[in-house]
Amino acid sequence: MNDVISSKGIDNVSWDDFNQYPHQDVGSGNYVYRYDLPDDTHLLISGPNLDDPPMSVTFIGTDGTEIKLK
Repeated sequence: MNDVISSKGIDNVSWDDFNQYPHQDVGSGNYVYRYDLPDDTHLLISGPNLDDPPMSVTFIGTDGTEIKLK
């Protein structure tokens, strides 16, 4: 997933860029997709619809620390 973000830039990613990765839909009202990464960290991508770019991209570390990327 880092390759996707690095190559396109955080402001240019779309929902389709992450279709190849398994995820859980953990949102209610908004689309919130949680991607479990191999190192026990997570990436949350959220937004009001799938036709527009995600409004928020957040990295969650193993200790629960959240880093808002977008």
